[in-house]
Amino acid sequence: MKGSKLETLYRSKLTALNDEVCTLDSKVDLWHNRLAHMSGKGLGILAKHGLIPISNSETLDARCSHCLIGKQHRSSFSKGSQRKTRVLEMVYSDVCGPMTTRTLGGCSYFVTFIDDYSRKLWAYLLKTKDQVYIIFKQFHVMVERESGELLKCVRTDNGGEYIGLFDQYCKEHGIRHEQSVPKTPQHNGLAERMNRTIVEKIRCMLSHSNLPRSFWGEALCASIPVINRSPTTILEGQVPEEVWSGKKVSYKHLRVFGCRAFAHIPKDERTKLDNKSRQCVLLSFGDDKFGYKLYDPKTKKITRSRDVIFFEEQTIKDFTSNVEVENGDREIVEYEIDDDVEPPTIDNNTSSGNAPSYTPSNDENQHETGDNEQSHEEGETSIEEPQSNILPSTNLRSSNRTRVPSSKYPPHEYVLLTDNGEPTCYQEAISLDDKEEWIDAMREEMNSLNKSNTFILVD
Repeated sequence: MKGSKLETLYRSKLTALNDEVCTLDSKVDLWHNRLAHMSGKGLGILAKHGLIPISNSETLDARCSHCLIGKQHRSSFSKGSQRKTRVLEMVYSDVCGPMTTRTLGGCSYFVTFIDDYSRKLWAYLLKTKDQVYIIFKQFHVMVERESGELLKCVRTDNGGEYIGLFDQYCKEHGIRHEQSVPKTPQHNGLAERMNRTIVEKIRCMLSHSNLPRSFWGEALCASIPVINRSPTTILEGQVPEEVWSGKKVSYKHLRVFGCRAFAHIPKDERTKLDNKSRQCVLLSFGDDKFGYKLYDPKTKKITRSRDVIFFEEQTIKDFTSNVEVENGDREIVEYEIDDDVEPPTIDNNTSSGNAPSYTPSNDENQHETGDNEQSHEEGETSIEEPQSNILPSTNLRSSNRTRVPSSKYPPHEYVLLTDNGEPTCYQEAISLDDKEEWIDAMREEMNSLNKSNTFILVD
């Protein structure tokens, strides 16, 4: 410091301090209040640009009671616990529903189970939530037999379907049951997010297939194999099915849900002049053993077949006018079924005047040739006659039989879409994943017969 001497004193030039610095602490709080309780970070930015007269080094006291009252948020959730290292160490479960439209089988809910390690998904349709307990018991036995591992922990929300019998079953079998904190779905976030994924896929599939909303259950069942074959980030590009089973997965059997399909009619179900194929809609893709699950809109029945030709670019809207597609709840128009009157057999290819013309491709011509060859192998005789020998059409004779008025039934009386097919012989039954249940049923039936003495063993 330098100063000029003035007689016996030194005179220096100093700058007077502003009184604002003297009230620094109060200024921070004041500007915090003036700016509608702005955050400390915001105040620091304004001070840095010289817009408000406070020091950058000062921080706002975070314990402002008014800020706590008006702006307190829930504590953020950290990322979920580390992914498990073995299958069935942790399984997440959640129930979704009720849906505004029931399936044709009368279901309004579905329950999901997700393995944390493999991310494999299982889903089951439910009519009521209390069916979760029964489904879980079946799921428990199936996954343990399939994987060879024991189910150690299951995490659910606090829904009533997961308490009582469900919780008691877990305790009896040594399964740790973790329940999320009430009104905190983030604790079961994996299952919650999967429900959203499934519902979004169902919407897309129903929209593309032009099927009514009552088919959402079939769309659900068809989406599960696809999700289990979809690459997952947490699996570093692997697919859940492959991680779960340790085997390479196949995609060759997948087809477009709801597409037009021609299913071969077995020889014992038709006469010589009957059609050899029926037009259906694809509902789900099975394997080589049980084939494809198809819906016949004419008879409103479910069929299974391995011998199917698909037109994946077409939907039910392209080959039938008996389906009304509307915004909102769309319903299938019911057919009147008269059991007392047997209609004449007419070839669909000639009887429908509104049917669009179609030219088969080379592949289809080859397939038709194959059918002709198969017909000769089956012993059918193909006879070509000149047009002049064709008899003129005659009027159909009217029946004098008294007709009984037909009664209409709800759709689920004609078809149960939740049916996944049943084995037709012992070998099929013991080759299923739930073979133990079939064996138990056989034993129970045999015990009943033995107790009733209804038969005698003979040589």
